[in-house]
Amino acid sequence: MHTFNEESAESDEFFPEFANLQSKSVFYFIDTVEDSFDMDAPDFHLAVVSALEPLVVYRSVLEKGFGDSLLLPDSDKFDCGMCVHALDVDFDGENELLLGTYGQELIVYKFNARELSVKEPDTERDELNVTESSQSSSRHSNSGLTDGDFHLLWQRNFADPLLAVDGVDVTGDGLQEIVVLSLRGLHVLQHDLKDVAQQCVDRMKQLILEEQQSQQEDIFKQLLSENLSS
Repeated sequence: MHTFNEESAESDEFFPEFANLQSKSVFYFIDTVEDSFDMDAPDFHLAVVSALEPLVVYRSVLEKGFGDSLLLPDSDKFDCGMCVHALDVDFDGENELLLGTYGQELIVYKFNARELSVKEPDTERDELNVTESSQSSSRHSNSGLTDGDFHLLWQRNFADPLLAVDGVDVTGDGLQEIVVLSLRGLHVLQHDLKDVAQQCVDRMKQLILEEQQSQQEDIFKQLLSENLSS
């Protein structure tokens, strides 16, 4: 959003189109992109921090609205939540949720995905039970539309309430450190470089193994096609 305040006549020299304005005005500039190619719409999730209730994650809000929600367990046991940030802290390619609380706790949650299985009711009694269950569920239900849940990965205590948390590459090594702002200072949590190095080695071994398997499959297909042609 860009703002322009019409306060003096001197601004008429630079903005003549605003010369007739008699009061402060706010102008909104919205950039649009032509949809000239096929691209999947991004999937947005909304994390809501409350002073009275646990942290709630609404999944796929553009598609499902607020109908698919997940509670983060024990997120309301350390005073009110002050900040939340999504960051991949264990280098598995999936973001974890970092919650900073006024109770001086940094809590990290990980999402456990599972296949969603829906059992079709066989009898009229089963259909009645399903209807009663859906009507008695709470507004922050952890079942039904969801295909996973959050669990506590780790947490750390600080000396003061936490105000903000972010992921920033402070050391310039390509890894995002966890930067935490408290009432009395800035804290930087760095990853264990030995663990990071071991994960890099394991990933490289996995990539080499996949490449070798792909080459073997290509050789097998080539030999098979040659035998069929002969």
